[in-house]
Amino acid sequence: MNEIEQKARELLTAQLHAVGFTRTAEALKGGEGGYIRTEDAENAIAAALSQQQAVPEVWRPIAEAPENHLCVVGWVDGEDGEERHAFDYIEDGLWVNHQDCIDHADAVAPAGSQMPARNAPYRWFIEMPAMLAARPEVQP
Repeated sequence: MNEIEQKARELLTAQLHAVGFTRTAEALKGGEGGYIRTEDAENAIAAALSQQQAVPEVWRPIAEAPENHLCVVGWVDGEDGEERHAFDYIEDGLWVNHQDCIDHADAVAPAGSQMPARNAPYRWFIEMPAMLAARPEVQP
């Protein structure tokens, strides 16, 4: 059992204990089976991943992202666990580039296609600094 799986099991165990499912919690913590909802397992794994990864000081929580300002956004892909990055900005409460992706998929994807998540998966951001104004070169 790797570190992330162990942390996810610990988080789920705590949740199960809190709602009175002690036997299932102990089986899960010990690495045994036990029925839990897929959504609960996915949430625990995501929480374990976020606790495991130290976020550098320049990265800030996505909830602090400014409106109408270009950012580098980061998240962990839910399918392969890989770190992802993109450029995006918020306008009228929506991440514009992510919303463009959704609109494009809605317009052209065949029935049954895997669609992008409706909510942007972003978890961290780095604010992009303003560009320096063009300066004329001084001739000697």
